[in-house]
Amino acid sequence: MIYSFYGRLSVSNNNVDDLRAGNIPPTFYTYGTEDPFYRQFNQNVEAVRQAGVQVESHVLDGWPHGFGVRGEWTTWFDNFLTTIMKH
Repeated sequence: MIYSFYGRLSVSNNNVDDLRAGNIPPTFYTYGTEDPFYRQFNQNVEAVRQAGVQVESHVLDGWPHGFGVRGEWTTWFDNFLTTIMKH
């Protein structure tokens, strides 16, 4: 499972000004709709976008928290990193 979650464990920081001031890097999210943090991830993705950060986000319908390397998210992540590293 890979995703970025700006804030402390279980509590995302969705303050756009804080995120903008943090000068955070391009950010990749993959999470499932059955993850207990699903709503916080949605809020965090939107706040990071509003802060002007490049974001790629994939929401997997019906998937739980901690799904490991199943699915094609690893290919998406590889493509994301390849693109980021070229710049």
